[in-house]
Amino acid sequence: MDKIAAQNIVEETFNYPFNEDKFSKFSINLFNDISRANQSPWLKNLELPGTIKDSVIEYKIFGTTKYESGSKLTVAIAKLKSRNIVEKSRHVQRNFAKYLIDKNNVDACLVAFFSDKYDDWRFSFVSVDYNRELTNKGKIKIKQKITPIKRFSYLVGKNEPNHTAQLQLSPLLEKSKVEIDDIAQAFSVEKVSKEFFEKYKNLCLKI
Repeated sequence: MDKIAAQNIVEETFNYPFNEDKFSKFSINLFNDISRANQSPWLKNLELPGTIKDSVIEYKIFGTTKYESGSKLTVAIAKLKSRNIVEKSRHVQRNFAKYLIDKNNVDACLVAFFSDKYDDWRFSFVSVDYNRELTNKGKIKIKQKITPIKRFSYLVGKNEPNHTAQLQLSPLLEKSKVEIDDIAQAFSVEKVSKEFFEKYKNLCLKI
């Protein structure tokens, strides 16, 4: 996809209140080979752990993409009960993402968190580190590392300035294949801070 088309899709998706059709278009263009085999209808919160059941009204699995390395990533949508949970409750968002990762046996997930009648929403990337080892019988054994899961997030929408999110996410749509590491880089605060520092330094030198 060319740069202008990528920017247009990102702007249409992240400059407005959450819209499922726009988010679907973004996801399909982000992952050209995303599998919709495990796509679900809207699911009620009945099976969710008690720690998040009272905060998540319903959720939906959009699809899963698999990489040659064996890593897998799931894309999902979650409707939350209030704007406060969208804005501030990292605990709920983190635990919901962990639930998806464990349930779908994937290494990472991208989740759109939104609440009805609230114009801003949250787009989060959560990953877990796994060790894949060969057993004596030649089979792959997967062990989850003890390290805590990593979470990166952007608050986007109608009222939320999200230039950084657009700047970071647009280039992903221009790639023919997006790896999990590419997504982690796009959500990386360290990368954004480094870019800001370089621009600030150049401006100081120019002055």
